[in-house]
Amino acid sequence: MSQGNRVRRVEEMVKRVISEALIGEVDIPHGERITVTKVDMSPDLRNAKVFFSILAETEEEKQTIFLGVRKRRKEIRRIVGREMELRLVPSLKFEIDNTAEEAARIEALIQKIHEEDRSREG
Repeated sequence: MSQGNRVRRVEEMVKRVISEALIGEVDIPHGERITVTKVDMSPDLRNAKVFFSILAETEEEKQTIFLGVRKRRKEIRRIVGREMELRLVPSLKFEIDNTAEEAARIEALIQKIHEEDRSREG
């Protein structure tokens, strides 16, 4: 098995373990609003960037939830170590994934352009 396949497999496992931990074990206010979208592991499996989206009504609420996740980083790392059989438990870095929000913003802009074109034609 190639090293790349192993990294992808570990990324998926880490994603699953963290997702389940955020739902059930880790006490984060509004944790149910968090979706782990992607995990990027370093080739040596020592570091992982965990991307997640947050369903929040305001930017302030999103930042509060994000800070809650960051505060629980050590606890989440312990859970990853407990659930997975790795020689080294990766260091975790959390980042907000704004892809869905950006896509919605772009979609709204495209829709607006189409509406403007229709009003000029009609």
